Formats: sequence, structure tokens, C-alpha cells
Amino acid sequence: MIIIHAERDSVCMGDDVAAPNEKDFLFVSNKPIDSLMQTLSGYVPAMKNVVWAVSSDQQTIGYLFSDETARYQYELAGTVRSISDLPERSVFCNYYYSSKLPEERFPGCPTLLDRVKASIGENPKRKRKA
Repeated sequence: MIIIHAERDSVCMGDDVAAPNEKDFLFVSNKPIDSLMQTLSGYVPAMKNVVWAVSSDQQTIGYLFSDETARYQYELAGTVRSISDLPERSVFCNYYYSSKLPEERFPGCPTLLDRVKASIGENPKRKRKA
């Protein structure tokens, strides 16, 4: 078993009251990284049209992104395929929204997810999951 410590950005002043926004999750060590992403989709606040970049030791491992329904999907990045492959036993979720990364600043990046990837200098092969 592995304990993964998760922390995330605050999304508003009311959220800051409970900061730091952190939680520990218990996983079987050989579980796929998909299990972590699914768990994190229930950990971050349900919001419409946002992206959470999930990183471990400054390495992006995936993205949680929502649409108008506030239901999260995820896309994996990089080479981390199982929870035991994480460089650290902790992850951080960075929050992005449209006005933070306006489309005009990122020509050729029509979606918020594309703009987030461009802003952090990543362009991983897509592997989306619902």
C-alpha cells in the first residue's frame, strides 16, 4: 500500500479558510495512474470549464478538465503509468481558468486544456479518459 499526499490550489477566498487544501489517499502500489486521476477528480472542487494540472516533483503527470456540466475527464501526460512510478509520494493540483489564460495570448490553442499545456511548456500525446 502507498499513501499519496495531495494538495491543491485554493479557488476562492472562502476556500482559503480551510487552507492548506490537502488530503492523504491510500492506494495499492501497482494500481494504474488512472486510479489516482479518478480519485483526484473527486478531491478537487466541482467547477465548470476549468483545468487542474496534476504534478509530482515538478513533473506533470496529467490534467483534470471539466466542461459546462462540471464533470471531470482526465488526460495523462508523460511516462508515469502506475502509482508506484510517481517520483514522489505527493501530488499538487494547479488550477487554471479561461480568464487566467485568455485565448488571444495563445494563438493556435483553441481549448483551455491546450492553453494550459502551452503555458507550462508541455505537449504530451493525448490519452483522454471519461
